[in-house]
Amino acid sequence: MRIRPKIISLGFLVSVVLTACAQPSSTPTKTPSLLPPTATETSLPPTVATVPTEAPDITETADIIFYNGTILTMEPDQPAAQAIAIKEERILAVGSEADILAYGGPATQVIDLQGRTIMPGFIDAHSHLFNDAGSAGMDIDQAQQQALEYGITTFADMFVTPEFLDEMQAYQQAGKLRLRTSLYLIYTDPCGVIQGDWYKEHPPTREPGEMLRIGGVKIFADGGVCGKAALSTGYPGGGNGDLWFTQDELNQVVADIQNAGYQVAIHAQGDLAIEQAQNAIEFALGGEPNTSRHRIEHNPFARPDLLGRYSEIGIVPIAWGEYPTCAEVNDSYYSSYFGAEPMPWLENWRAFLDANPDLPVAWHSDFPYADLNPFLHLYSYVTRQEIDEDGSICTPPDWLAAHRITVDEALPMMTINAAYALFRDEEAGSLKAGKFADLILVSDDPTAIDPNDIINLQVWMTMVGGRVEFCSDEHASLCPGTDAATETGSTSPTGINASASLPSDPPENAFDGDVDTVWNSGDDAPQWIAIDLGAPTTVTGIRLTVAQYPNGYTVHRVLGKGTEGDYQLLYEFAGETQDGDVLVYTPPEPWRDIRFVKIETTESPSWAAWKEIVIETP
Repeated sequence: MRIRPKIISLGFLVSVVLTACAQPSSTPTKTPSLLPPTATETSLPPTVATVPTEAPDITETADIIFYNGTILTMEPDQPAAQAIAIKEERILAVGSEADILAYGGPATQVIDLQGRTIMPGFIDAHSHLFNDAGSAGMDIDQAQQQALEYGITTFADMFVTPEFLDEMQAYQQAGKLRLRTSLYLIYTDPCGVIQGDWYKEHPPTREPGEMLRIGGVKIFADGGVCGKAALSTGYPGGGNGDLWFTQDELNQVVADIQNAGYQVAIHAQGDLAIEQAQNAIEFALGGEPNTSRHRIEHNPFARPDLLGRYSEIGIVPIAWGEYPTCAEVNDSYYSSYFGAEPMPWLENWRAFLDANPDLPVAWHSDFPYADLNPFLHLYSYVTRQEIDEDGSICTPPDWLAAHRITVDEALPMMTINAAYALFRDEEAGSLKAGKFADLILVSDDPTAIDPNDIINLQVWMTMVGGRVEFCSDEHASLCPGTDAATETGSTSPTGINASASLPSDPPENAFDGDVDTVWNSGDDAPQWIAIDLGAPTTVTGIRLTVAQYPNGYTVHRVLGKGTEGDYQLLYEFAGETQDGDVLVYTPPEPWRDIRFVKIETTESPSWAAWKEIVIETP
């Protein structure tokens, strides 16, 4: 569906053509859209002269509107919508097409989603995207671009040394940071070697919308990267893995970090480490709510008796998504390494969610130790399948298949819950008026397709703070502000908007120069349509072709303004009109420095609409 305006310049004539049809408020039958052969030209006298007027109904106009799609909000009170309006960095409104199109103004870019899906950007609560980019063969610029192409708008880098902190602060000060980034300063290295209290020189930050944030302090409770995860079941070769602290030591460390004002993130893989981390957080809280949002990272081997304690204490769990099913199916990798006994616990997010129905369990990629693509993680969450190197699908064994969760359960983990884990839930993670416009355009609706097709989903656009940070070349017409969007008419480069429109008769029809295609507000007066002429212009006359049924008394106000300021009433047509009448007015003196023209119908027996509007210049 195109929205390309046509402003035709022939000599000194500039014509902006709009087509429309009207519908009476008392009958469901549409008026024929063809101009009747008996059309007459009528000039009606004005009843009001130039006075200021207020914009109708909506106090703010949007910079960008996306409509005719599925908007997945992650908001329980409004889980899905049809359209979304954006103003500057933030979301202005989310709702029905009719409600959101009313936020349009002469300069609003209106994007027809053509049935596609917009959802919040993915939030990766635990990654090594920047600090370990080199191990994936990338520098920070490349890693950031890759994350944006995968639809990640916010993430946490979980291994920050003093040197890397300096590097990231310089990167942000240079204006290069395009992802909302939370840094977690290390207290220990992966082998449990204490790095000291250097973190205290860098207090945590909570400024809404900040691109670089000091999120908290990272502790390694057991092995996994260095050494082995601490398992009560023991390893086939002997031993229980590696704990880096005694319980008393970890209790004191967590309490000290909490007392210094930081959120604590504890790496804990085996059940012994998970239990120890739970105990330490419970000790530090002393019976108080977990307002610091202390977290436990990974949680793969949570014993069944430990599951309910997350909710009891209020701990925020961070959960892997992608599961290497092929390694287990092909080589019994996990069961041979860890033993068969703990396998039913391994990343059993089904049991985890069932035991903690109201807890914000959050997703993480842990890149580069797993894939960065969030859709691979979503696919794994809901199928526990994996694509092998030869392209075949590895089907999970029964114990692993039983761990599946649903798309509706997984998506909040990857958006609003992860935002909660990063203290970003008031600003991002869902699509709601007032939040930052951090969102992605997706090739299909993940909640509506076969779960096996999730693997094929693609991100076509990523927006951070209302700014397009990635746009797929093949779908540039759906990205506001791009040259391709202007060329294909997916946006309105010279500006056209209306207070309301029928889906079958959208505003873009007003620009095609064809009276057989119509714009129809689909509602009673008052309604309006507005045009941006592109630059301040002298207007010498106006011609309006009426679309109306039944005949009757109408009032149409012609409003204009320059680049700034309020609309002024230029002329008002008032009198009896019928379908096909042509209303013409030539002012005694031209209207000068007019950039925006609005036609406002305030009274009519019909739904407000026009067959054609011509604005003339010398």
